Amino acid sequence: MDKKLAKKLESVMNAVPVCEGLIYCELDGEVIIGQTITEMDHSAIAKKMVDILESDLSAANKGDIKDASIELEEGALVGVLGDDNFVIGILGDDGLSSKGLLRKQLQNLMNSE
Repeated sequence: MDKKLAKKLESVMNAVPVCEGLIYCELDGEVIIGQTITEMDHSAIAKKMVDILESDLSAANKGDIKDASIELEEGALVGVLGDDNFVIGILGDDGLSSKGLLRKQLQNLMNSE
């Protein structure tokens, strides 16, 4: 595991205390590092997010997808694409008001890669 990357993920978790986890992945959905406060299938989450981030929304004439936020029954997922990788942030119900803050932190993380 890359210690520098782990440190960057830790800094996001510190900046957004309601974040329940982060999953950093390659563009094919291969998990590089996953840190979650409860046991989750990081690989399954990553592969599903790949499907969403690769969706063809060209009909909107707004370019490619850069990030996606998905609200679930008991929380949310926020995925942000970089050039070679992507990162997923996980929030519980109590963190929904922090989706924007998490998104910004993930964008900063991906821009620093």
